[in-house]
Amino acid sequence: MNTKSNTESMGENGEHREGKRIERAEIKMLGPISYIAPHEGLWTGSISRKAHQSERVTGALQEIPHYFVMADTDAPERCIDGRPKVKKGARGHLQEMHLGPQTPGGTPAMTLAYRIMNAGTLPEGKKFCDDLKDTIGLCKKHGISFGGHIDDHNHGFNCGCGAIDKIPEIFKKILEPEFKESASVYLKAILGERFDADVMQSLIGRADELNAQNGNYLEQTADGDYLFRKKVIETLETEATNVQPVEELIGDHREIALVVNLVPGSTFDRDAFTKAQGSEVQAFNYDFWVSEDFANKLFKSEKKRTEFLTIRAMLGIATAMVLTDGSMELILRTKK
Repeated sequence: MNTKSNTESMGENGEHREGKRIERAEIKMLGPISYIAPHEGLWTGSISRKAHQSERVTGALQEIPHYFVMADTDAPERCIDGRPKVKKGARGHLQEMHLGPQTPGGTPAMTLAYRIMNAGTLPEGKKFCDDLKDTIGLCKKHGISFGGHIDDHNHGFNCGCGAIDKIPEIFKKILEPEFKESASVYLKAILGERFDADVMQSLIGRADELNAQNGNYLEQTADGDYLFRKKVIETLETEATNVQPVEELIGDHREIALVVNLVPGSTFDRDAFTKAQGSEVQAFNYDFWVSEDFANKLFKSEKKRTEFLTIRAMLGIATAMVLTDGSMELILRTKK
């Protein structure tokens, strides 16, 4: 594993982002993500850093650490998507730049994690968006912001968020025989001492159990389309009160890296980074620290917290495998 480590710093004049500065962090450049673990063939997506000149990629990778700022935990949860957003929201609402934490798929993906944990207790007839409403209710109860996104060229039943539109494929990825061995490498890096192979195996079994009910749970039509993809956006907006929870992102994917951010209270200023790069390259960022925060608020049991963090990490890895070709630089950002 080719690992490069350095300590990030913000520009003294706030050149990267006006506002609050954050504590310094340790940065580890771990190399192309598919090279770190066995079974490179698991990475079947089309998003690739190979589409960009190596000189451009090298320079941009060195700049990524400088674009971390204080997260606004009162702002809607954002997806890890590296694309910038339009000035107006999904339904014409003006959007200010309040940067909530980033997780794959936003709140709908948290819903999926919660349901996999409890696959054996799925009531007959209950749908994914029913679970999403329940999750939003939990978020409101515990003071957790919720959110998701569309994009400017979604069509048909798709909402434009790959982590949501590709849920059926993400399920299949987790159930591939090679997934456990490969994903274990990443889980150990993300979870540290919390990693438990038995917990991971149990969750794979529960994902298999839920996958058997996917057609009904995800509301698949006779034509093979999935109604949940559009309904998640309607649900998020219906359940919102004074905040527009749905971003509209624009353009094509140009990500060159995936950051796993373990520093509490911080997040990636996606739009500022993309603008500084002339919109030529972008970066995924997963604020995994917020999953720890959610786990502490939602569960009293340490066992349940470990399960929640494990399935959140598993879903994040499977999502990256479905959406990218594995050439993304994996960057681990930890407290110094």
